Amino acid sequence: MGGPQGNETFKLHQLHCVDRLSLEINWGRLTTDGGVTLLKGQRPRNEEWSFVMRALYQKTAPISGSEAIYEFVELEEVHRCEKVLENKDRRCRHEAKIGSAFCNTHSEKL
Repeated sequence: MGGPQGNETFKLHQLHCVDRLSLEINWGRLTTDGGVTLLKGQRPRNEEWSFVMRALYQKTAPISGSEAIYEFVELEEVHRCEKVLENKDRRCRHEAKIGSAFCNTHSEKL
């Protein structure tokens, strides 16, 4: 596979072999003093987060009927939408659009 995962291999059922894989490699959350804590691996589902780094892989031609090989394409940094939700006292949990501080839902309302 290459990339930040080195030559790590994953066994997936052929039905799950999509054209492009996105693997979270680390993520960060804001601290109460305005800093950032960087954590390795995939973030827990309902965890507070500020950004996530993903490794993107593209599927190459299959080598047999049940295997596929993915090649590393790039690292992607994704930021969380900065909209603070009314009555919830927290930020929106959606990803911000590239080049924006807000997600699709909240950028339309600004």
